[in-house]
Amino acid sequence: MYINNISATALALAVLLAGCAAPVATNIQPSAASVSKYREMSDIDLVAALEKNVNAAKAAGMPFLAPNYFKEASAVLSDTRNQLGNQPKSVLAQSAARGDAILNKGRAVMDIVKY
Repeated sequence: MYINNISATALALAVLLAGCAAPVATNIQPSAASVSKYREMSDIDLVAALEKNVNAAKAAGMPFLAPNYFKEASAVLSDTRNQLGNQPKSVLAQSAARGDAILNKGRAVMDIVKY
């Protein structure tokens, strides 16, 4: 009986780690509504809104429950910050909306991992 409990625990841990190690799909595309929302913002507000979403995801535990999504969204935030002033607003809006889409997908994964 003790061996069965260890086997079940090991299997559950393996499934959890496999889910965390799975690569994030780099082809996640934002919705047109999300891009439109970001196009209406100023460049600085756009970056601030994405940063707020990334910080909220961090506070919710995404770095532990969906680390690949959090890492990719953080990279998008960093890229968007670096593009500020160098790229047209449409590129910044697309980038920020993509970051949001990644965070939304990460939140969905978090809900699965939690239960």
